[in-house]
Order: sequence, then C-alpha cells, then structure tokens
Amino acid sequence: MIWWLEDIEASGYNKYVVIKMTNFINWEIGETTYSQWGYIVGPGISAISDTIESSSTVPLYRENQNLYKVIMPYAADLKIESYTEIKTIDTITPFIVTDLDVHSTPGVMYVTIDPTFIHDKSKEPVQTDKDDPEDFFWLNGGK
Repeated sequence: MIWWLEDIEASGYNKYVVIKMTNFINWEIGETTYSQWGYIVGPGISAISDTIESSSTVPLYRENQNLYKVIMPYAADLKIESYTEIKTIDTITPFIVTDLDVHSTPGVMYVTIDPTFIHDKSKEPVQTDKDDPEDFFWLNGGK
C-alpha cells in the first residue's frame, strides 16, 4: 500500500512511502469469513496520527493513540462488531471491530479494533427427541 506523507521533514519528491501489509487477517462477518492483508498499529505507537487545527492552533481532533488500528484496502463487507483472531508467532489475540473510517482516503479503510475474549465458534446444540430435557435445562431458559 502506498502512503502519502503530508508533513515530511525531507523536501522534494520523497512524499510517498510504502507500508508493508504485516498480517493476513481473517474477519468473521456473520457466518462467512473474509480475508484481507492489513497493517496493524498497536497502542501508543504514533505511526498513524492526524491533527486538525483551527486558526487558534488548538487541535480540534486528535487520534486516540491507545487503540489498535488496522490500515487495509477497502472491504465493503467489514462491519462494526466483526470479529477476528490475529495470530503472531506464539500467541492468538482476539479483536472486535469498534470503528471504521472509509471516507478519509478512497480505497483505504482505517479500522479500530479492541481486544476481546476468544469467541466460542461451535454450533449451538440442538435438542432431539432422544435427548433428556434435563440436559437442556439451562439452554431452554430454565424451563
């Protein structure tokens, strides 16, 4: 992905940098899984920062640097509450989408993700006539 640097210390033609997509992410959207490369920025890292200043030079908007963010190509199916487990070398961290920005840069999504608990993705048990109703007592609302 190519990134345009608006404020750069060096002058001249060096205003573009290439962001290497670091993770292949499998987003769970309902019953389907959507896969996409993304660049993940952890909390406290200022690789993504943006400030809108008024004429009084007081920032009107500043990004929260305590959140995890993903920069990725636009994905129409990705929604708030989508779930993913991001794998690193020795750990799996589950995340849920809490915010999306698809308007700032055409073709690019900025996704805010928060750590969550690992979701149980097993199918809900189905009671048959052969099952003892006591086995499904709590699944049937305690009835």
